[in-house]
Amino acid sequence: QGRLLSGQDIADVRRLINFMKCRIFFIHCDAALLLAGCSSGTGRLLADDPLVRSEALEAAARSPEKAKKKIVAKMKKILRKKDRADRTYAAAALEDIGPAAVAAVPELIQALNDGDTDIAASAERALRKLPQAAPALAAALDTDDLVLRARAAQVLVSQGAAAVPELVKNFEKGKRELALWSAGVLWQMGPAAESAVPVLARAVAGSDAAVAGQASIALAAVGAPAGLWLGAALS
Repeated sequence: QGRLLSGQDIADVRRLINFMKCRIFFIHCDAALLLAGCSSGTGRLLADDPLVRSEALEAAARSPEKAKKKIVAKMKKILRKKDRADRTYAAAALEDIGPAAVAAVPELIQALNDGDTDIAASAERALRKLPQAAPALAAALDTDDLVLRARAAQVLVSQGAAAVPELVKNFEKGKRELALWSAGVLWQMGPAAESAVPVLARAVAGSDAAVAGQASIALAAVGAPAGLWLGAALS
């Protein structure tokens, strides 16, 4: 049977309700600060105190997409600046904010070649989470910057099958180095590069010995699916 609530019970319930109201208030405040893009919200993401940054990132993760887009826009600008600490924290924020970071793909790709290894590593981790970055990463294989090219290649390898269509397009651009690097990435993907078998087979039959050799190695790494496709094509 039920019992009447005592005065103490009622007081406890009221305290609990007030606590929950306060908690909800602070969550909304966090989101509002970030949504407004105000200096205090951004400042917390760039704070030297790791606990403050962690709380700010949690608030950002709970924010609506509109707020996340504003955060990303600010982090993009900071990545272009010279202050090492701010750029480090901005890259880390983009790493953790999720799909909204796609708007910062150009800046993240440039950060792959940052002289600060922490910034470069954060940028790489952020890009690994963004399959939408594959077109820009595949295009980055055409750069003369060997460090940037190598790091872009590793991100593409991590993206696997999702990046293959963009790498296939690179063979159609008539650039030898680009084809070589693209074949190298497909080789590192192994079986995940199965959908690239037709273009690799054409490259093997092409007139450029270096590209043909790299494409042949990539086909071998794809394994059985490549053999089945080639067998069907020759029958």
